[in-house]
Amino acid sequence: MFEEYWKSRKRHRTLDVLACATPVVLFAALALTYAVSPGFYLTYILEHEQREYQAVELATFAFGLTGAAALGWSTLSLWHSTTRARVMGLVAPRPGFAGAGDGRGGALIVAVVFAATFFLSMEEINWGQAFLRWGKPAVEDSIATNLHNNISMVQTLGALFMIAVFWGLPLLWSQRQRLRVPSDWAPAIAEWPLVVALAVAFLPSVFKDVYRATVADHFTQPIYQGYIEELKEQKEMLIALALLIYGFYRVSAARTLARVVAAAAAGGASAGNQQEKP
Repeated sequence: MFEEYWKSRKRHRTLDVLACATPVVLFAALALTYAVSPGFYLTYILEHEQREYQAVELATFAFGLTGAAALGWSTLSLWHSTTRARVMGLVAPRPGFAGAGDGRGGALIVAVVFAATFFLSMEEINWGQAFLRWGKPAVEDSIATNLHNNISMVQTLGALFMIAVFWGLPLLWSQRQRLRVPSDWAPAIAEWPLVVALAVAFLPSVFKDVYRATVADHFTQPIYQGYIEELKEQKEMLIALALLIYGFYRVSAARTLARVVAAAAAGGASAGNQQEKP
C-alpha cells in the first residue's frame, strides 16, 4: 500500500517554491529593513528587551501554531487511513502489542512533529503578557509565562530534532531498501525543498557565530547590538516557517494516502461484486 502511495504522490510546485524561496526572501527583507531604518526595526521588528512582543516572535508563534494545526489534522487523517487499511487487510499487523504501530509509522512520526511544533509556538510567546495583558514583567526572567525561561537546552534539542526530521529521515529513506526502513514511514518523509528550507533557517545563527568568532570588538559595534545579536530569533522564526510548510506537505500526503486506501476499498468491493455474479 505504501509503495502505491509513494508512486501516487503529486508534485506541488507552489509548495516547492514556497519552501525554497520564502525563507530567503524573509531573511533578506529583515536585513534590508534594518539597513534602511534601524529605528523602525528595533521598535517593531526585533529588539532584545521587547522581542517577545514584536513582529519576529509573533510571526514565529503564528507560523508554529498554524503548522501545528495542519500537522494535527494530518496525524488524525493518517491514523484514520492506516486504521482502515489494517481492517481491510492492506496492512498485516503483528499480533498483540508489538503490532500496534504496524502501518502507522508515518502517522506516529507526524504526531511527534506536531507535538514539537506546538511546543515551539508556545515556547516563543509570553502568552498572558502578550495577549491577555496581565502584567508585563519589567525585565525578561522566569516570571514571564513562556517555556524557554524554565526549561534548559530547548534550542539545542530543537535544532537536533529538526535535523533528524528534515535531514536524517530523508537520508534514511533514500537507503530504505538497504537499511530496511519501514515502508509506513513514507507519509512523514520531508520533501527535498524542506531540506533547503532548514538549511536557510540555520544561516542567521551561523552568520552570528562566524561574526563573533572573526570580529574581536563585535560587542561594541552598533550593528551587532542592534541586529546581529538577535539573529538566532530569526533562525527560530525560519524554523517555524519550515514546520508550517512541512505541515502543508503532510496535509497533501494524508489526502493522497486516503485516496489510495479508498481506491483499494473500491477495487475490493468491485472484485467482490464480480465474484457474486452467477
